[in-house]
Amino acid sequence: MKRSLILLIMLSASLAFPQNPETAGTIFLVRHAEKVSDASDALLSKTGEQRATCLAQTLRDAHVGAIYVSEVKRTQQTAEPLAKSLGVELVVVKANDTAALASKVRHDLSSKNVLVVGHSDTLPKVLSELGVSGVPSIGRNEYDFLFVANHLENKPELTTLHYCPSARKSAPSQSAGQMRRMR
Repeated sequence: MKRSLILLIMLSASLAFPQNPETAGTIFLVRHAEKVSDASDALLSKTGEQRATCLAQTLRDAHVGAIYVSEVKRTQQTAEPLAKSLGVELVVVKANDTAALASKVRHDLSSKNVLVVGHSDTLPKVLSELGVSGVPSIGRNEYDFLFVANHLENKPELTTLHYCPSARKSAPSQSAGQMRRMR
């Protein structure tokens, strides 16, 4: 009886905790929000600031415990509302050092979920460094992708979502709306 109880406790503990705690968390990855110009050091536009606030609302209950940004100010501005609301310090990593970023993210996944705010050209590289394949490219004017990466210890899974749609995105045409009503 005593031995059975010990085995039951051990089995319960092994099921309660991931076998590979280094990759137990979830990674959220977004491109910085809209910027005021195409300058390399451009800050966020008003629309970008609104998206940053919306990102904070979107991830406020996601248990994010670490936030990584690049040295470019607009990534920091994008993450700032969430960081402030959660009391999390931003960790700055050079944008072009995707291997170091992936390593740091993997380390933090043992105890928390992670947000990475990067760039259209760096996010696919970071996901690749994490073992994720089939990452969609990010267009020059696409700011609403929210990538969610899980299960890095086995076959990594990537879920692609869109958050806080831009007002610039076109609504369905009137004829499409009329066709739906006709059905």
